[in-house]
Amino acid sequence: MPATWELVYRRVFYILLSVVAALVLWRALPTVWESLMTGGWRPRAALALIVGWYVIMRIAARTNRFRALVERCQSSGLACGLSFHLLLLGLPLGVFAYLAPFHRRGDMFVSIVVMLILISIFAWRSTRKIHSDTLQ
Repeated sequence: MPATWELVYRRVFYILLSVVAALVLWRALPTVWESLMTGGWRPRAALALIVGWYVIMRIAARTNRFRALVERCQSSGLACGLSFHLLLLGLPLGVFAYLAPFHRRGDMFVSIVVMLILISIFAWRSTRKIHSDTLQ
């Protein structure tokens, strides 16, 4: 019975996270689109950076060496894992925010903080699953 309630709470939590992510995207996508169309070279360079970063990470994720690095960082502790995720995900988001700034700085900071929180939760979820499976 407790496992059923844990499953229900987990699904409700992830539905709420999805709603928050949808609201952030609903607010940020029109601003990013307008910036791409009228902003000049900086927003386009930011988009190229994000797309290039994604392609590089997908290619690197196929290698055993990168997988070993990720596993070592995730298993060595919370601080190392958080630092790795901030470097892996925070660096391109920060450069994107610098290159393609929103009209108001508050929107930019709120969007980056919400994205980093959501990414950290999903990264923690995948790490937690791996560790909870090995303990049983």
